[in-house]
Amino acid sequence: MRAFVLLALLFQLALTAPVPALNLEVCNSGEETIFIAHAESSFNSPYRAVGGWTELTPHKCWKREAPKMDRMSVLAAYIDGQGRLGAVQFNPDFRAGGQYSLSRGPYSFCVHPKDGFFRGRVRTAGARCPREMVRVKFPFYIAGQKRPGALARLKVAVKQGTLHEDYAVIPWEPEEAPPDPQEERYANSGKIDLLRGPSARQIEAAEYRNLQLRMQIANALILKDAKLKIHSLDLDKCLSTKDGPFYCRYKLDAQIEASKKMRPMAQLLNLGFLFKGYYWSSFTVSRGRWVIVKQYEGCRVSDVDIRCWSRK
Repeated sequence: MRAFVLLALLFQLALTAPVPALNLEVCNSGEETIFIAHAESSFNSPYRAVGGWTELTPHKCWKREAPKMDRMSVLAAYIDGQGRLGAVQFNPDFRAGGQYSLSRGPYSFCVHPKDGFFRGRVRTAGARCPREMVRVKFPFYIAGQKRPGALARLKVAVKQGTLHEDYAVIPWEPEEAPPDPQEERYANSGKIDLLRGPSARQIEAAEYRNLQLRMQIANALILKDAKLKIHSLDLDKCLSTKDGPFYCRYKLDAQIEASKKMRPMAQLLNLGFLFKGYYWSSFTVSRGRWVIVKQYEGCRVSDVDIRCWSRK
């Protein structure tokens, strides 16, 4: 009976004991309304939850309790007298006590400048952000071992009428992606000729779009920031059966460029281009341009039909 009472007491203490957490309190001690966005994660996770915006009028505070988190990145922004949204830059004087250290934030994340947003499982922002979002560095970084009752305090002060420096401005609209020089090269690759089939340039354009789609998948899963470049295409011939697609035999000279870390993987794929030699693809017309239907290792041509095969 005594052992049972002891276990019940221990269980009750476990329920009532404070849970270790990274607790953050941000207060607006200035004269401008500020908007808070933050990202949080545990030390052993590359992913972060990112969200915003919390509006803080002067002399108001916002508190975030994150029991499972060890670190937070914080962005404080405000709209200046010229109507520009911008980030409050790092200032060690904004630290107002607490058990956690405050340092200059090393990470950037994608934010929505015009609306509230939340992304539950993201990495730090790369070169591109989802549509309508922009990449912004979060100037404040708080990290430390969780302890019961531990708190990080941040007092952000912006004087009324303070204008943003140009480097601190957060654009209201995402930057347009720079034009792809290879896509421009294929923009005027010739009219569709349903009698002769695709030209070498049109096949090159179709291959480029096809490989770019595969690259997007590879970038998400394996390769990071890899780029594709097609040097040339050697067209042997194009044939068609009645009411069927065109079958073209050609050899492609292409190259994938990747970062130093992913270069061995890119070199392996480039060897595939080098030793692939001539192969066949079937083509059809979609939305006014030639597109690849399927690719084959080889085709057997007779007077009546074309039979192609590919490795399963």
